[in-house]
Amino acid sequence: MRNAHAQRIIVISEISPSIHPAWQITDYLGLGMKRLATINNYQLFTYAIENYQLKRDWLNNRFWANPENFDKYRW
Repeated sequence: MRNAHAQRIIVISEISPSIHPAWQITDYLGLGMKRLATINNYQLFTYAIENYQLKRDWLNNRFWANPENFDKYRW
């Protein structure tokens, strides 16, 4: 839902455990958010889909689909 409807999210959460005892920092990090700042009694978390998953160098056609290497190497 978060990727389909919003590409960026900012969440401001109060640190006090009496307000939201079920939400810990690991819950926000598990959703792919990053803690941006802690100000007084509040935490600021951000989420951006373009920063969520980094591009991997090995995930490209240079390493996977090389027709010029077919029948040259035996695994």
